[in-house]
Amino acid sequence: MDGKAYISHLAGIASLMEWIYASQRAGYSVEQTQDGVWIDPLLGRRFLFGSPARRRSGKNLFIGAQRREAIFLKLLRISRVAVRSEERALHLICPLVPGDGGEHPDIPPFTISFRMESHDFPQIIAKQKRLDCRGFWIDETGEIVVGKKAILWTAPVMAKSQDSPLFEPSDLSSETTFSEISPLRPKARSSQREPLVANS
Repeated sequence: MDGKAYISHLAGIASLMEWIYASQRAGYSVEQTQDGVWIDPLLGRRFLFGSPARRRSGKNLFIGAQRREAIFLKLLRISRVAVRSEERALHLICPLVPGDGGEHPDIPPFTISFRMESHDFPQIIAKQKRLDCRGFWIDETGEIVVGKKAILWTAPVMAKSQDSPLFEPSDLSSETTFSEISPLRPKARSSQREPLVANS
């Protein structure tokens, strides 16, 4: 067990839950499934996607996060990004984080998922090898300013079909699901777990 990584990931989940509750109080919808959360398209506008303006600022496309969102995205362990172009969906995948087999149980895998409004952008991201996460803010003139140096994380991108599983077999070695540790209530229609293997 990596104690530092475990505590950081747990703190990230707590920060994510706090952000979800605040968003729901503001009238936004966040749907929980058994293995993750779906962000309301309107709430998803607090994030942005772009590419560095200069080569020295990086070479990867990035997802931009504002201050509140950057807190949990920096703390969480994001192992990879999955794109399902057919459903215009981007999934940030948090893998299983092992505990110590006793007082600290395994933290099950889960996804943070976005439905993109653009039909083209999921296909663009799916062709990338890696995706960065960067902080951004809006200055007093209303201009978007992206952090040039601070990269919250970099993760490999995986193109997935509708029937391809999001999780790796090692992620599902724990019998506990995300909905069992989350205080949110999953939608009944979305209670089925992500398949371990693709449907034939």
